[in-house]
Parts: sequence; C-alpha cells; structure tokens
Amino acid sequence: MKCKNCGNETHKLIIFGKGGNVMEGCPQCAELAERQRNCATWPKESWAMGVHPKQVDKMIGLCKKYGVPTEFNRKTGNPILTSALHRKKYGETFQFYDQNAGYSDPAPKNCG
Repeated sequence: MKCKNCGNETHKLIIFGKGGNVMEGCPQCAELAERQRNCATWPKESWAMGVHPKQVDKMIGLCKKYGVPTEFNRKTGNPILTSALHRKKYGETFQFYDQNAGYSDPAPKNCG
C-alpha cells in the first residue's frame, strides 16, 4: 500500500478497525490509510476432505444418509462446502477437524 501523503510504500503498522476495515499507518509520516479486508467467500472446495473421483457417487449417498447433503467436484473429488456451518457439519460427520479450531470450526468431540 502506498501512502497518499508522502508516497512511501509500507505495510508495517496494522491496526484493526471496526466493521471489517483495516487501518494501516505509514511509519514515515504517521498518516493512516483505510482499506477493505478480504472476507471469506463461499462456496469453497476442500482438498483435505476430498475423496478419489471414483468415490464421489458413494460419498454423495453417504452425505445424504447422514443428513449433510454435499456436492462434489467430479474431476477432483473435493466436496463443495457452501457455508461455515456446512463445513462444520461435514467435518464432524466424517471426523475431520481443525487443529486450531475456533467456536464455529469442526473440532474433536472427545478431548482428554
């Protein structure tokens, strides 16, 4: 990002602001510049939770059976997850979880 005030290019000072905006400050002149943060976009394909392309039809049936209807990319075998909740349900149903899970992420049920 280039400072409008002095022309210096920097990304050193980052202050998170309200409403998903990020305030970046120029260390040379202390001028603040506002930019929009990239937000999560859905749907997403998961490489980690994918299956072999030959197993896609079987997985579609299992997803329906367990109440997590999911579409798959037939070329790669990757599930197409439509929201964070869909990702969580799919992950927990098929025992996938995040190592650094937050409140809305798939996490292991029995810890300890």
